[in-house]
Amino acid sequence: KSAVSAYLEIKNVSTCCENLLAMFSQMPEIITCHGITGDMDLLMYVKAPSMQRLHEIREFIDTHDSIAKIKTHVVMSEWINNRGD
Repeated sequence: KSAVSAYLEIKNVSTCCENLLAMFSQMPEIITCHGITGDMDLLMYVKAPSMQRLHEIREFIDTHDSIAKIKTHVVMSEWINNRGD
């Protein structure tokens, strides 16, 4: 099993996403979570040790009553990384 990275676009039922932060902060695989403009409310970057774990994280988030929709974008390759990590 190899590590997998993904971006999750999350649409919240309400306009306030702060009620989700406690749940998100419990998962060390969530690297960043940003509030964004457009149809979706949050953009989350996740690094998981396996596709199975990514699936578990996504399923766990999806069970929250405030989640209206999740789109998952698995990273296939990284072409530019100016962060130095």
